[in-house]
Amino acid sequence: MHADWEGIGALIFGILLVLLFGFGIVRNILRRRDQRRTERTDTDETDATPPEDIERG
Repeated sequence: MHADWEGIGALIFGILLVLLFGFGIVRNILRRRDQRRTERTDTDETDATPPEDIERG
């Protein structure tokens, strides 16, 4: 058994914690990027609608 097992355990715990936060940040960035893409697509589709169709509603 190693005398410094606390240090090794803390290092492993720290690495796992950094990976967990990193994964969350990347997932959040990708989700926001996707939301902006869909919002842009939705506004492009509504802008392409002729005014006559909007009035008939």
